[in-house]
Amino acid sequence: MDDNNRPHENGQETGQATPPTAIGRQKEKAPPSPVPGKLTTSAEKRQERIRKLEAKLQRERNRFNADSRKERNSQLFAWGAMVECVYKLGSDEQRRLLREWADAFLTEERHQTRARNGYARVLRENSLS
Repeated sequence: MDDNNRPHENGQETGQATPPTAIGRQKEKAPPSPVPGKLTTSAEKRQERIRKLEAKLQRERNRFNADSRKERNSQLFAWGAMVECVYKLGSDEQRRLLREWADAFLTEERHQTRARNGYARVLRENSLS
């Protein structure tokens, strides 16, 4: 018999040609794994893949958040340098406005204290030069 008219694996003739790729393929349930921790079923393998993908996604989110924080910190630093420059070179009226804005818009006491300490430092540095 040629390959196209071969009987099935179970010995029965069908009268139809069996595709050569389907011969010998029988799905069997995987036996329990003799190695502890080794996955045996497709559901367990999928669960493990999902767990790994979720962990990878979390790492990527962490990297994205770290990059975003780094960019924001750079912007805040540049903004602070600009405010300091305006405070150093500005008129008395501009300095007064900056101090008022700090008290009005910085709602946490620790931020207000830091701003006041920055103003005092700039005044000290200006008086030394």
